Amino acid sequence: MQGKYLLTLLVAASPCWAAATSHAAWYDNRSLRTHLDEAIDGFFGRMHGNWVVPRGKYRPLKSTRNLSRQFKEVFDGVPGQSYPTSSGHILYSGCQAHNCGVAAAVLTDPGDSRINAAALIHWKCAGKDLPRDRRAEPGTVARAGGCDAPGFPTLTLFFRDKSRIDAAMSRDLRQWARARLRTDRLFKHLAVVVTTLSPFSRNRHGGKATPR
Repeated sequence: MQGKYLLTLLVAASPCWAAATSHAAWYDNRSLRTHLDEAIDGFFGRMHGNWVVPRGKYRPLKSTRNLSRQFKEVFDGVPGQSYPTSSGHILYSGCQAHNCGVAAAVLTDPGDSRINAAALIHWKCAGKDLPRDRRAEPGTVARAGGCDAPGFPTLTLFFRDKSRIDAAMSRDLRQWARARLRTDRLFKHLAVVVTTLSPFSRNRHGGKATPR
């Protein structure tokens, strides 16, 4: 199955899933990270769109329209915690290097790297507006021209197709995003969008999923 890679080593190495791992514990496991990155490629396939601006330490990098590459550029940046969710899945997260206002998360089954759902905290029109970690402007709410105002990012939830949209997983990802909302003073409010990756499904950024 595309994007599925068993991680039996996780079960052996982690006798207690009840507690969240440290930010670096899962990230330092190169085998796990490789499997997750491969699973991300399998999950997103050849879907394209303008979601995230790849960033270097001092400036934006060369843009790519491949959603998998954009997602991994965020996910492989600064490691976040991994922990079991209330619905029994394992959540892994990370944020963009030098711009932790942009963050990504995936849900897998325990001991398995196949991705069931993914989430991305981002700004619409990211290529035009927000520089790194720009502070929210008090009282700014309007999304002029379809763009998100500073401090008001979008949370996009990704599922393979409409039949895979799951309320429990959506709740897990929203709770992760709300936790970031509470701890990151840059965030004031999150608009939530649910999108699917089935062939020819379009996202709100004008992207298109190419048949796999």
